[in-house]
Amino acid sequence: MKRVWTLTIACLILLLFFFPSTARAEGVTMEAEVGYEGSYLLGHWTPIRVQLENSGGNLEGSLEVRVKTGRESSLVYSTPVSLPNTSEKEYIIYARMHEVERILNINLIDGNGKLVKTLKLDSLNPVSSDKYFMGLVTDDQPSLGYWQEKLAAGNYLSNYEPISLDATNFPNRKETLAAFSVLIFNNIDTSSFRPEQISALDSWIKDGGILIIGSGVNGKRTLSGLSGNIISASPAELKAWDSLEIFEEMGKTAILGNTPLQVLDIRTDEARTLIGDEQGSLVFLFEKEKGSVYLAGFDLGTEPIISWTGNKLFWESLISQSLTSEGLLLLRYPGNKISYSSGLSGVLGSIEAMEMPSITLILFLFLFYLALAGPFNYIFLKKIDKREWSWVTIPVLSVLFAALIFGFGYNSKGGELIVNTISLARMDTNTAQADISNQVGIFIPRRGDYEVEVDRFALLSLNTNNSGYGYEEPVSQAKVVQDNPSKILYKNANIWTMETFQTDTRQVDIGSIKSELYYEMGKVKGTVKNDTAYPLEHLVIYTSNSFVKLGNIAAGESKNVVMDLPLSGVYNHSYYDIIEDVFPWSSIRTVNSKENRKSMSRRDILEHVINEDYNKSNYTRPMPTAAPIPLANQGTQYVGISYFAFYEGEPETGILINGREADRVMHDGIIIGSMDLLVEKSGMISIPPGMIMGSFEEDMSRLVDHGGDMFYIHDNHGYAVFSIDMSPYMHLQDLRILLGSGVMYGNGIMQIFNLDEEDYADIRGESITIDSNNLDMYVDVDNMIYLKAVPNHDYAEVGLPTIALEGREP
Repeated sequence: MKRVWTLTIACLILLLFFFPSTARAEGVTMEAEVGYEGSYLLGHWTPIRVQLENSGGNLEGSLEVRVKTGRESSLVYSTPVSLPNTSEKEYIIYARMHEVERILNINLIDGNGKLVKTLKLDSLNPVSSDKYFMGLVTDDQPSLGYWQEKLAAGNYLSNYEPISLDATNFPNRKETLAAFSVLIFNNIDTSSFRPEQISALDSWIKDGGILIIGSGVNGKRTLSGLSGNIISASPAELKAWDSLEIFEEMGKTAILGNTPLQVLDIRTDEARTLIGDEQGSLVFLFEKEKGSVYLAGFDLGTEPIISWTGNKLFWESLISQSLTSEGLLLLRYPGNKISYSSGLSGVLGSIEAMEMPSITLILFLFLFYLALAGPFNYIFLKKIDKREWSWVTIPVLSVLFAALIFGFGYNSKGGELIVNTISLARMDTNTAQADISNQVGIFIPRRGDYEVEVDRFALLSLNTNNSGYGYEEPVSQAKVVQDNPSKILYKNANIWTMETFQTDTRQVDIGSIKSELYYEMGKVKGTVKNDTAYPLEHLVIYTSNSFVKLGNIAAGESKNVVMDLPLSGVYNHSYYDIIEDVFPWSSIRTVNSKENRKSMSRRDILEHVINEDYNKSNYTRPMPTAAPIPLANQGTQYVGISYFAFYEGEPETGILINGREADRVMHDGIIIGSMDLLVEKSGMISIPPGMIMGSFEEDMSRLVDHGGDMFYIHDNHGYAVFSIDMSPYMHLQDLRILLGSGVMYGNGIMQIFNLDEEDYADIRGESITIDSNNLDMYVDVDNMIYLKAVPNHDYAEVGLPTIALEGREP
């Protein structure tokens, strides 16, 4: 017996020697960085850079990193590796981490699936999604070190995590740049940026990014790669700026010392001057779709700016005065940038193959089986005097009914491999390109392993509520392979489930939706034309307190628009009102037809997508919003209002499952965007509600709590006072001002200060009109209007008051 055990142990040792569980890692060294020196933003795509050096034999394999997707689930991100002898390469794995990871293991796997090397990265710095990244892009990081110390909470430039960047680690994909809300370029040779980095920066700005560029003594090298690509600006001569009063006024502190400010003269025709005087322009603003580029004529990292205590407050004041309300909103609530469209997994699964069998039929089969296996079987066997056969007949009947039920289920579910796609297209008016991302569902007809292939390099991410993975399974067995083509490998997927994932965003030319809309005291009017290649269904134009249904509109067709735009601060409509009006629950709650199923699916899409879009753009102000219009500017002025419409979708081409096309492809889509609303042309000004907002006068108010642009009065002795500055508009001829009276929630009234009576008076009705007849009664010598919100009982909740106005330039 001892000899047998000895031989057994010897054999095991030999097996381990000849067939090791890990491959040898001779000659391979590995270094890696997660995010930016270990910092990453939860919920956003994070680059994991891996440097591999091979001094041994040729290596073909992959790099893998496993991240948590839930309490007991995880997901593997992988990228292929081809590492010849005596070579060194950098690979990037893109991972989306929703859970806190302080330690990550990077695994190098060979072509046989064996582990070659593991690199453990610890002391990572996960940053919560209620903050944003601020990128300090410079070749001289100490010069921008003052941004490491943040402003007090409540400021727009306070809720950030500073990240040091240069040309070597600047992201080359807009998906990873999305973690940044603000980028500051200063004293950086941008001509060394790769084309893909410039392209990512341009896309990031158009998606709503805020770029601040410093120039001055280092301006030519900073603008070298940006001029002509990002902005149209040419540097000229450098000169000393005489007066610094505007800096001290906006920064609220004096500039000490005698160092002159060197300002670069910049030539541009595409920007408006935000700060300047007879000496020239100090700060320009370029507006690129949803984003903003601030170009300063001075260096942000030299004296006298670097040691000035008001250097950050200067930009805080400038941004708060010039940035759009949506941009300010995202600085205050950065978590709104994260898309939660993964909730569409349930919508993808609302196909006939995923429906439960009829309860009535199942109950009938069950009762019929009980009757047949029980009394009928007994009566029959008794009649033929073979009751002992029951031990055979009952199992046979059980097998037959099991086969019958399985056949019934297979017939209702089907054995087809189905791909269902929902396309989410974001497209602003009068633009021919749409940013499209796809939510994709794969119906699994048989249990087993599935390889889903997308015929391009794409950043694919699994939705969080997959059936069979995520929170449903203790350990997720899926792997995302980032390659061309990209793949998702599902291990042992359950029968008759829907595995869902989402693709990254790509630009597709689908035509445009043209609009010619204008505002006319209380109404939006004009026309909308469908210049896309698709017929559109259920086209709706909306704000947070108003909407109008335009219905179906064929390709090339135009429709007239008339929409009431209430002045009141009360939310007259919610997105549920829109959904109920377009897809009434009473008419679609019984899914008994293909058309009803489609309407139910589209209603669910709206509940997920429009809710998110609605809240992002109108969270604090219940009106179409934009930055206050600088009336001195020439040219046509616009604000944006929102719209959505359904179309047939733009599914991914070349999706293969286990090397073949799906048996059936289903697709639907929704377009979400904004339309331009004309408010100024040929000297006539018509400003809708939401563009001119009141300011909260805290010193004049009593017993008021506030957060953002919301104000809460909890006591019947409390009140909130607001002021509206009319100075930029008092020169207009035939000036007419409409001011709303509503509060948002609770019981309360709005009052206006009457100069004749030297007291506040109730605003009766929904609004009050101020014109040449009563202008002196409500607008004081400083061109201010004062309002007071007062609760009727013990509680009122109000937003910033807003006005609408009309007038003509002299």
